[in-house]
Amino acid sequence: MGTINRFFVWWKETFKKQGIVGKVVLGCSSLFVIFCLCSVPIVILNQKTPATSTTKVATTPLAAQITETPTEVLPPTNTPEPTATLEPHAALKAEIERVLGSGNRNVPRLTALNFDDPEKGAIFINWAINDNFSESLIIFGAKSDATDILKALAQSGIDYNYVILSGSFPMVDQFGNSQESNVVNLTFYKATVERIN
Repeated sequence: MGTINRFFVWWKETFKKQGIVGKVVLGCSSLFVIFCLCSVPIVILNQKTPATSTTKVATTPLAAQITETPTEVLPPTNTPEPTATLEPHAALKAEIERVLGSGNRNVPRLTALNFDDPEKGAIFINWAINDNFSESLIIFGAKSDATDILKALAQSGIDYNYVILSGSFPMVDQFGNSQESNVVNLTFYKATVERIN
């Protein structure tokens, strides 16, 4: 009983220290745990044993199923025209747009994809980072985006020396004006990208 009491005291103290987002997350997590704990006995107590079937299955000899008239033979169908495959650069752009998904800030997620920029063998990719509930969740989302972009690039088979990833997010100046600015700038050499799992 003392362990349960200590748990509730710990939970109460932890709850007091959280901001509004932390309280919502902690509250939702607690409700989920309570739901799971209540569901286990219900599932265990409501298990039904399957009844055995007493329905008779009619069996017919295979010979009775053979028809006397041959079935109609259809002419072969026309093969569909092959679809055009995207060239590698367009395919990479489409894949990056797919992995980034739609944004939540009314700006395109992929804002630039330049090959041989700033020099031959380089790729420059600029994307808009999604907004989120807290700064740490925004950072987590940006890391996830960068990982997804690098995976798409590695699977594309495009030859390059290095890639520059630049993520943008709205920044507010001292006068309250908001402007989209690059806040993440990462450079990865191909050898490094190939070693990432």
